Amino acid sequence: MLKMVPSISKKIFVIMSVILFTFSMITFTAPGKIYGDTTEGDFTYTVVGSNATITGYTGAGGDVTIPSTLGGYPVTSIGDSAFYECTGLTSIIIPSSVTSIGDSAFSRCWALTSITIPNSVTSIGASVFYGCTSLTSATIQSSVTSIGSSAFTEPSSSAILTIYGYAGSTAETYVTNYNKSRVVFSTLAAPVETAAGTASAPRSLTPDEWVALNPNMGQLLDHYGAASTGFLNMLYDNSMQRISDDSGFNYWDTQLNNGVFGANQVVEHFIFSDEIGAKVAAMSNAEFINFLYKTLFARTPDTEGYNNWLNYMNSGVSKEEILKGFLNSEEWINICNMFNVTP
Repeated sequence: MLKMVPSISKKIFVIMSVILFTFSMITFTAPGKIYGDTTEGDFTYTVVGSNATITGYTGAGGDVTIPSTLGGYPVTSIGDSAFYECTGLTSIIIPSSVTSIGDSAFSRCWALTSITIPNSVTSIGASVFYGCTSLTSATIQSSVTSIGSSAFTEPSSSAILTIYGYAGSTAETYVTNYNKSRVVFSTLAAPVETAAGTASAPRSLTPDEWVALNPNMGQLLDHYGAASTGFLNMLYDNSMQRISDDSGFNYWDTQLNNGVFGANQVVEHFIFSDEIGAKVAAMSNAEFINFLYKTLFARTPDTEGYNNWLNYMNSGVSKEEILKGFLNSEEWINICNMFNVTP
């Protein structure tokens, strides 16, 4: 029998070991796909196909605009828990390249107050804003057709979340997990698309734009005058239904102009005052909603808005909480601006 020379056998063994070791170190990367995370600036991301998904954020927070591209790839999604517990994050703008936002993407971002989601986004994951206790403003377009469970939970006990550009959409039903006494849907002030393809924060209507939509308010301004005195006279007329007395009027005007009270506090004092508080307490839910529209907005309610507020009241929301919702609305803020008083 032919026997292999020991030295040759050893050499063959070494050669084969080197080949196997080298082969084990080779990774096969499919074209257009990067395995693992890559970092660019404050963001980590992964690329699948030709699109980037944000997987993490390492910045200090504050106001953050997510880039539309990373590594030369368009950012099309924000991954699960990408911004989880980014406690320094206060507001964020998402580019129009993004089409989906993953589960818990912004969960437990305690300081997050506002977020703008463009109309390119069609799906939002579960628990996406869970524990965002400071969130008061969100722009979520009606292009969103699905929102996961518990998307809005654990709101601040004092914050009212206004969701712009979303009222009446089929996906509105997905926010039922949010404390309904703390949410207001608004079709006003949809985000403005910029040339760069990003969406600006919700923009307030100018006084002229708002008067054009509400000619009755324009007439009231002509009648009362755009000043704190006009604001108070309108409030006396619509809530107390009487001409103001000099001592009361001068007191409230001084408080407003010295910044002791804002317009919202004055309204609360009027509506729940000794003079009309008992009458307000005795109002039915429907009567109270109509009263607020007349007193604050100087108009009859629109059907959609009226039904929304009435549903909240019928579900057990108090008159005090409903009033806070009205005073947090875009319409009321515009009225205050036109009368040159601070809400």
